[in-house]
Amino acid sequence: MSDDPTIALGRAKLIYGIAGYDTLLPEMLPADKLTEFCRGFADSLLARAGQEGLKKATYLANQKKNLRDSQ
Repeated sequence: MSDDPTIALGRAKLIYGIAGYDTLLPEMLPADKLTEFCRGFADSLLARAGQEGLKKATYLANQKKNLRDSQ
């Protein structure tokens, strides 16, 4: 965990904002729960990255079609 208070505050704000204020912060979790937390976080990032990839592919396909149609 970061010793930087700005990063720590931002991290807490994000976690509490998504999961609620009764949620334990990662540094408060036992090792086995921290592993589950990290796995869930990684899965969430991968899902979002996949969505971004799909949006990019759609955007590029639409751009190509629009350029072709405008000629």
